[in-house]
Amino acid sequence: MEVPRSTPGSLLAAWRAVGHPAAVTLGGAVAQLSLLADTPVHVASLRGGIAWAATLVATSVGAWLLDRTYVARESAPVEPDEEAGEAPAG
Repeated sequence: MEVPRSTPGSLLAAWRAVGHPAAVTLGGAVAQLSLLADTPVHVASLRGGIAWAATLVATSVGAWLLDRTYVARESAPVEPDEEAGEAPAG
């Protein structure tokens, strides 16, 4: 059975779809672990919020970089001369 090759657009959509749930999960986990370590609620909330924001920024920057590099390179048209490695005539 052959595995279908993913397109650059589907990779970018998957990255964006995973970013928000990952940020929420990590932020909640950090806040919960802070509460288990007997920190005050406001400190645990602040730590969870910082972890959520940092993860959201990291996944957004990753999606932006993926869009600027991988997707643009895959969708750019290739000239026939560039494929064969020949210099343009002229």
